[in-house]
Amino acid sequence: MKIPFYKNGIKNSFCDGYVSIDRFVEANRNPKPSIAKLLSDIKKASADNDKKLKTQLKEKLIFFTPSVIIPLEERRKYGNIESFTGMAQLDFDGLDVEKAIEFKEFLFENYKEFYCVYLSPSKKGVKGIMRIPICKEVKEYQDYYRAIEEEFETYDGFDPAPKNAVLPLYISHDVFIRYRENAKVWSIKKEVAQDLRELYPIPRKQYKPLKSNDKNKNRAINTVRKMINGIIDSPGHFQLRSACLIFGTRVGYGYVDYYEAKQELENLCRSNSYLSKGLEGYIITANWGLENGLKTPKPY
Repeated sequence: MKIPFYKNGIKNSFCDGYVSIDRFVEANRNPKPSIAKLLSDIKKASADNDKKLKTQLKEKLIFFTPSVIIPLEERRKYGNIESFTGMAQLDFDGLDVEKAIEFKEFLFENYKEFYCVYLSPSKKGVKGIMRIPICKEVKEYQDYYRAIEEEFETYDGFDPAPKNAVLPLYISHDVFIRYRENAKVWSIKKEVAQDLRELYPIPRKQYKPLKSNDKNKNRAINTVRKMINGIIDSPGHFQLRSACLIFGTRVGYGYVDYYEAKQELENLCRSNSYLSKGLEGYIITANWGLENGLKTPKPY
């Protein structure tokens, strides 16, 4: 088994090479000194609750796409998936350090499908790679992940975002990473009928015209429309996240109604020809950006 890796930070969306699952585990157990220093700085920023610095530092980290193979020097995007690896990543965030350590052991001991389980860079979360059947298409991968989500969503901090098969997984540093070579195969699927709107997406830019006389509301909506309509290629999640975080700060200040904002973002994702191809995952990213933007309201 091999896993694609990407050097030089999140803005580099081109595959730089591949590592085995064994090498992946060792890289997280004993990273290079420069990576270890960066991870230490991230941990400190997290402890200081400096979210801006933490985000800036994380964007410099090497990362992986453990669920899919992307051809060498090709972009990390759905259209470039060469094959699936038979692996799925899981992510649990927002735990305290002691709980994260305890939960890591719990997952590894109680779910034999995990190849590895380890602490996140901040030490306030747990990440893992689970063995699943080798899928033939994105929908099949998401069917398996839907069942995984149903199993794990009751645990604190579960993040469903890795249902997006090309979501980046940052390197971490956990000398006590748990690993087994012969993981069991997670075999449970949860299939759903495909949404007709995914088969027949709304033509681009077909969204509700603005009728409000509130210049700040119109400014906020026009800005996010321009940003999201401009997404035509990878890294889609990175661009969408930025747009929705900014929009969320305006919604948080009260310029746009929360529920109207959520509907606006979903419509923009559906009407974008690039984002509509991985609609479910992009809507999750859009909602994440909106919710996190709300936490830091900003006026014009």
